[in-house]
Amino acid sequence: MAIITDITKQKRNRERYNIYIDREYAFSLSAELLIKYNIKKGNTIDEKELKELVSKENTKKAYNMTLNYLKYRMRSQREIEAYLKRKGFDYENIERVVEKLKEYDLIDDEAFAKALMRDTVSAKPVGRRMVAYKLKQKGVPDEIIDMTVELIDDEEEFERARELAQKQYRRYGGCPTTKELHKIGRTMARRGFNWDTINRVLKEVREEYGDNT
Repeated sequence: MAIITDITKQKRNRERYNIYIDREYAFSLSAELLIKYNIKKGNTIDEKELKELVSKENTKKAYNMTLNYLKYRMRSQREIEAYLKRKGFDYENIERVVEKLKEYDLIDDEAFAKALMRDTVSAKPVGRRMVAYKLKQKGVPDEIIDMTVELIDDEEEFERARELAQKQYRRYGGCPTTKELHKIGRTMARRGFNWDTINRVLKEVREEYGDNT
């Protein structure tokens, strides 16, 4: 059994304390956990208790860091897990934090996916495939991605494709060459529109501007 030989308040953070075991610095602890577990100078502590205490402190630290990480925008569960892993927390700490965040509805991949989908399609003309790609990048599960892109209205997607095609047509003075027309199609494909939609839109826009190819 080890003995807690000293407890000192940190100078930079008055809410944290340095714990010394057998006269050597062992770890730091928040005031909350210090009080909760009745940690006092002279207490004895075994290795199992020490590991558990350090783990609880790391979980609290990881949780607080995650709350700050969430201030800027919503995050997917995968983003949060990757963030905490980069910060050096172990699997057990990450799992505890994720469970606690879910209890408070601070992790909700379905809500996150819908919000990202709305932001993506409102920012510029893009199709389902681009939305799915962005959700995949954020680590959203495939079943949620499939469910989210199904919410995209076919007519609204078609109108966004038309908007993009018209903009591209204007770049070429309303009469693109065959080569330029192929470039327009590739641009639309990179924006996530499928080729069926692209061909239908280009057919309509060509008729609108006059078939100069």
